Amino acid sequence: MSKNVPTHECSICSYVCKKHSILLKHYETAKHKTNAGIIPINPPKNKQVSYACQICARNYTNYKSYYSHKSKCESIHDNNIVNALFKETQELRNFIVEQSKLTAELVNKALESNKNTTIINSNNNSNNKFNINLFLNEQCKDAFNFTEFVKNIEISYQDLENNAQLGFVQGISKIFMDNLKQLDVNERPIHCTDIKRETMYIKDEDKWNKEVDDSKLQKAIQTVSYKSMGKLMEWKQENPDYQDADSEFSKRCLDIQRQSLAGSERETYYPKVIHILAKETMVDK
Repeated sequence: MSKNVPTHECSICSYVCKKHSILLKHYETAKHKTNAGIIPINPPKNKQVSYACQICARNYTNYKSYYSHKSKCESIHDNNIVNALFKETQELRNFIVEQSKLTAELVNKALESNKNTTIINSNNNSNNKFNINLFLNEQCKDAFNFTEFVKNIEISYQDLENNAQLGFVQGISKIFMDNLKQLDVNERPIHCTDIKRETMYIKDEDKWNKEVDDSKLQKAIQTVSYKSMGKLMEWKQENPDYQDADSEFSKRCLDIQRQSLAGSERETYYPKVIHILAKETMVDK
């Protein structure tokens, strides 16, 4: 008999046979199901055993059908993950191009002569004890420009861990607040004057202006999100364990990536981050 007869093995039960059909019959045995954790050691009498797919939650009463479905479902799931990663990578490339353009603009502006601070033209109530224009243009005249502030935010490995643990909204908000708290209140480029309406004032290009459509804040949130992904890529390159999909580090990186990008939840997550920033930057009147 040839020595190269193919064998089929169940690594869970240390069971070896020569035919795949015999191996499938082995999968139906109580011994295999118990060792694989599919059924309890002492299942209740008269209770039908079912097998649930952990990916799509579909239930099967026959193990062969479950096993066949599970292989196909895992393949589809893996393809979906690859497509999602490709899309996020493309967005990250676009972000890097935008950052390069932004850096060039900042260099050009730095070479220009200093401009006088422009007073905000807004219709304030003359009876209001707190004058927002006076506060911003006098007390906060030396505040950083918002674009410069966001550009200087550096992501740490701890920030990535926080993203995975806290989720996108709390993790990204914490990055913003940790950097704002390093500045004196009068140096901060963002202030909220009405938490209920989320009225925000932002300094950029040496001017204080009311944030009308949240466009600057949304772009800043996206920038910090992409910076987190850039730091994650750097971390992966420093750790060869990432190549092993079953390693704890690889699984951790996947969690960080999921919580560092808003993806399809952008319209839900971004307003929540803005609400937290408004609450934390409320002006003490």
